[in-house]
Amino acid sequence: MVGVNREQRRLIRALRPAPVYRPSFGRALAGWIWRHLPELLVLALLMWVWNWSVSRIGPHETTAAALGLVLVAATVRPVRRVLTALFWCSVTRHRLHTGLVEVRATNRDGRLPLFLSVLPAPFGERARLWCRAGIAAEHLEDEAERLRAALWCQDLRVIRDPRSSALVTVEVVRRDPLAGQPVRSELLDQLGGVQ
Repeated sequence: MVGVNREQRRLIRALRPAPVYRPSFGRALAGWIWRHLPELLVLALLMWVWNWSVSRIGPHETTAAALGLVLVAATVRPVRRVLTALFWCSVTRHRLHTGLVEVRATNRDGRLPLFLSVLPAPFGERARLWCRAGIAAEHLEDEAERLRAALWCQDLRVIRDPRSSALVTVEVVRRDPLAGQPVRSELLDQLGGVQ
């Protein structure tokens, strides 16, 4: 069997016509809801809390409480970090979807990998994908440079699950968790100033 290298696979993908997958209206709507589920749940929760609060304490007090919560979220560092991490998870999910469409990381039917989760990590975000038949981790590795540009990140790592090759983890590196102030060692003081 003749092996195909990375450049040949990229050329084959670029030359094949763009697959056209036209789901029914019901499937398209279900896919849109699935892709936007976290945002829809947050919106529904905010609307429910707002209505509950207005019915209990009134509209003016609810507005004041909401402004207080926004002020707390903007000024308290741990809360701000959590909200920022959740925001970037949402951005990563949508930008990765867009990037996969643009690099044609689809099977022959035009279907993309299924997003299982996008979670925050110390370095950025970690996305878990279920690759459908016809898509492999190597296809994503080949397009890592273009996906990195689509995700607005420093680096992108594609890791295949050792137990199932259909499970792929995409690590989106936005920052170096080890960067910052160097750790001062007491050993230097014990050596008598030798540097």
